[in-house]
Amino acid sequence: MASRFAFSPRKSSATPATFGLIIACTVGFLLCWIPQIAAVLIPNFALSLDSFKIWQPLTYPFVHYGDGGYFISFIFDMFWLFWFGSILERRFGQRPLISVFFAATLLHAAFLFIAAPIAGVKESFLLTAELPIAFIVVAVCGNQPKTEICFWGIPVKFAWIAIIKAAWVVLSMGTGNPLFGLILGIPLLGAWFYGANKIPGLKFGVSPIETKKQKKKENREFDEFMSKVRSKEKDRAEQERLRKLFEGSVADDDTPESK
Repeated sequence: MASRFAFSPRKSSATPATFGLIIACTVGFLLCWIPQIAAVLIPNFALSLDSFKIWQPLTYPFVHYGDGGYFISFIFDMFWLFWFGSILERRFGQRPLISVFFAATLLHAAFLFIAAPIAGVKESFLLTAELPIAFIVVAVCGNQPKTEICFWGIPVKFAWIAIIKAAWVVLSMGTGNPLFGLILGIPLLGAWFYGANKIPGLKFGVSPIETKKQKKKENREFDEFMSKVRSKEKDRAEQERLRKLFEGSVADDDTPESK
């Protein structure tokens, strides 16, 4: 797979947050592969509508189906996280990646509680990191929609990758209940606008707190600049007043001599 965008593989130390998330997800997958451990982890840490626990909206990405049949889907999820998580982390840093991952985790958890009653789902739960990873993928693609990669010589823009990834989530989550999948896919639309910096008050890769601080700094610098401008204008006005006063006094001194 050749790439047309400015992205070159680096050592794992270049993206510690990305690899930390991959390791955490892998450990969860391996533990759930052991039936006795899975019987404890999944009921307690997957997000369940029936047996909700306050920590589940943050822990469900780290438990997985311990079935070997889900191994391929898990590998693909880790691939997406490695690829797009690395892009986000290398551009903005570790904290933005972690913040986006867990914010997306909470957002999709909230939409589960919205989708279930609307779609008539009485027994449902979330697990695996598929949804927060999809959020990261779509957000990065929204930030760089015209960037291209080549799959076996076929150029594909990031915009199309976002569409494909979102469609996959809706179809997989909506199996047997399309409305349920559509509602769970709504946050991905927000991810696109977030990545494109189209949501007021939010800037991709920058926390709202940092954005607010930056805005305050810009306002302070602007106020300081305008204060200097006004001061200079005042100085010029004073110099002009003194110049006219001086010229007037000189003219008054020259008048008697001319007579």
